[in-house]
Amino acid sequence: MICTKAKIKLTLNDKLIIVNALVQWSKKTESRFQSRMNRELAKKIINKNVIDTFDGQELTMMAIALEQAAGSSPNPQYKQMYKQMARKLMLEKKEFHRNAFQELSKRYLYN
Repeated sequence: MICTKAKIKLTLNDKLIIVNALVQWSKKTESRFQSRMNRELAKKIINKNVIDTFDGQELTMMAIALEQAAGSSPNPQYKQMYKQMARKLMLEKKEFHRNAFQELSKRYLYN
């Protein structure tokens, strides 16, 4: 495959929001493995440049963390912001999987 990860352009503010949601979710979760995965993903986001590449699992983890943050936020503006970002990440994931499926189908079904 040409690309095995989805490329997403995140602003610094987007990164900080996602990192905050991941860290908060890692504190609330009871699974040490899941908590560590969230913290490692937060470190990865902080250390990346403007265009970030993530696989489907990482996009899902970020979207779930944002949904969790939206559910626990008392401020309706923050709820809406978290949900919009989660929706954006899931749409990116769908687009990435659609492109990957098209590429694989071209390679294996039509040759």
